[in-house]
Order: sequence, then C-alpha cells, then structure tokens
Amino acid sequence: MMKRRCVMLLLAAALSGCAAITGGEPDKLLIDHGGASGISIERTGVIFGSIGFAPRDLSMSAMSLHLRSVDDKGHRFEIFATNWQQHARWRTPDVDTDDQRIWVFSGRVPAGRYEIALAGLSGADAHEVHWMNFKPAIPVTVSAKGAVYLGRWQFTPAAAQLPENQEQVRIPGSDLVLRDTPDEDQALLARKRGDSPIGKRPIDDVLRDLADRS
Repeated sequence: MMKRRCVMLLLAAALSGCAAITGGEPDKLLIDHGGASGISIERTGVIFGSIGFAPRDLSMSAMSLHLRSVDDKGHRFEIFATNWQQHARWRTPDVDTDDQRIWVFSGRVPAGRYEIALAGLSGADAHEVHWMNFKPAIPVTVSAKGAVYLGRWQFTPAAAQLPENQEQVRIPGSDLVLRDTPDEDQALLARKRGDSPIGKRPIDDVLRDLADRS
C-alpha cells in the first residue's frame, strides 16, 4: 500500500497548473469527440470509473476528465458530469447524499493507446473552467478483451479532511482527489444496470498499474 501511495503522490507532483460505436446506447457521461463512426464491437474495449463531488456541493456546476487517443490524434473521450439539473446532459447521480454526489460511467471505446492529460472543474460560472494538466500524462491501454478502470475523480475542497486508510491522493494545490475504488464502482454499475458491464473481463486498474511499474 505504501508503494502505491508513493507512486500516486509522484503523479500528483507532476500536475501543472460524437461518433456512434456499435453495441448499445452510450453512457450520457461519456462524450465521443472526433471519432470515426461504425466501429465494430469486436474492435472495442470497456472503460469504467466514477466522477463527482464529495461532499455534495451544488455551488459547483460541472467536472470532467479527458481520455485522448495516442494512435488517432484529434480523437478523445470526455467524461463529463454536470451538477445542475437544468443542464442538457444532466443524469441522475448514482449516489446522492450529503457526504457525496457520485456518477458512475462505463462504455466502449476503440482498442488502442490513450492518455489522461486534462481534467476540468467549473464553479458557479459554468463557462469558467479551471483546467488541470497532467505532465506527464497518465497512460491508458484499452484492449478488446479486458476492461480498464480509470479510478474515481472527485472534487473535494482543500479544507476538507480526507478519510484515512483509503487508496487516494489529493493533487497538491487543487480540489481534485483521485481514489482507487474499483469494487465500489462495479457494485454501483451493477445496481444501476441490473448487471455488470464488466462481466468476467480481466480488469486493468490504471492507478494500480502505475504502482506496479514503479
């Protein structure tokens, strides 16, 4: 656990400052930018994770992270959660308590190499986005046989105390917290859908992979 926490802290220190896919209705949180249409399901892999606010904070308007293709420049997937019901992309949260407002997501993306290099937060002014750039970017490899867990991305004010004994790290100087909760997010997906989109696929946990490679 200490090794994994050290890797996540090193990652945190490096932080500065829609085409259709065959195979079902896409998750409303998962927005495809610049992709080719008609990708067959055999050439896609599953990604999943969660995003939100802990504690629940209605003064924030939205949060997003961006998974961009390394192999196909200009193609990226935006995981976008709006916190305001009047927004066109509003989806009911999967957890909505005083302690947290969380949306889980899952979807199919073309198999290949990706990276997470950008995350964004919007406050009371939805048009004013605070962008956070990861340098180096977080590498993500999607295969047609497995599933990739991207982690839980949450807004938690810097003054808030984080629970102990959890796989998480606060990005220094920001309100962004990364958490490693694959079992919890899978359970939320199964409850939401009636079954799990992961099935018996082997899971590639991005945060754990970073620890293993150190």
